[in-house]
Amino acid sequence: MAPQPTNATTIANINWRKYFTDPHLVNLIDTGVRNNIDLQTALQRIQIARSSVKLANAKMLPQVALNVG
Repeated sequence: MAPQPTNATTIANINWRKYFTDPHLVNLIDTGVRNNIDLQTALQRIQIARSSVKLANAKMLPQVALNVG
């Protein structure tokens, strides 16, 4: 049985600020996102992962040693 095609649009792809136009609701959503500990933790983990990738890539660069004397 072949897999059914799916719609690639997800809630993550929707610009909710264009969808919700009520300023009070937008303010509530902003406050919720800003105070969401799980979201903040996830963002910090992403930053840590990016730093780890940069460090790993830097270790693959050629190294030059200089001895004086």
